[in-house]
Amino acid sequence: MNVENAKVKLKLVSAKIAKKRTSAVMLASMIADGSGSEGRMAAKEKPAPYANTSVHYAKTQGEIIELFDKYGILDIRFTSLGSSGQLIFEFTNMVEMQKQMVPASVRIVIPNITEKNRNQLHRALFYYLKSKMEALSFEFVEFVKEFFPYLVTRDDAGRTTTIYDYLGPQYKLALAGGQNHVLNLLPEGMKDAKVQR
Repeated sequence: MNVENAKVKLKLVSAKIAKKRTSAVMLASMIADGSGSEGRMAAKEKPAPYANTSVHYAKTQGEIIELFDKYGILDIRFTSLGSSGQLIFEFTNMVEMQKQMVPASVRIVIPNITEKNRNQLHRALFYYLKSKMEALSFEFVEFVKEFFPYLVTRDDAGRTTTIYDYLGPQYKLALAGGQNHVLNLLPEGMKDAKVQR
């Protein structure tokens, strides 16, 4: 193939690519503004995961209990707060820390629960927990690290909260202010604390 033929082929390929890009941009624009002819196919929205589940939420709760029973976790609680549209899932697991077994409590709050999405969000919770428990069983990560944001702690007034609810807002403010030093987020009495091993 000589240089002239190569240049001609390159121009043809470039023109085809440009034409395809233009068509794609036009189609995307028509979909975005709702215009276009009836014969054109619009991009299909993918349904949210588990949106079409037929599994009742009570059955899913039973499956979560069975899952946790398999891993030796027996203290489990589901709390439905209909007035605020929340599902609170709590459990306590015995974990080894400094050569002794201690209870570690976990609280996961699922917001925006409605009658319409109750089954769906329970399925999502089940698979979320299942993946975490499987990661633990393969020792990819330790329990405290896997559930860290959900671990329950007490503030100075004795109220329970999760570690994320305690530190998360402060961390976000620090990041927004250009800081990311974790020690600056800790209460004064904890900044000088030594980690015991």
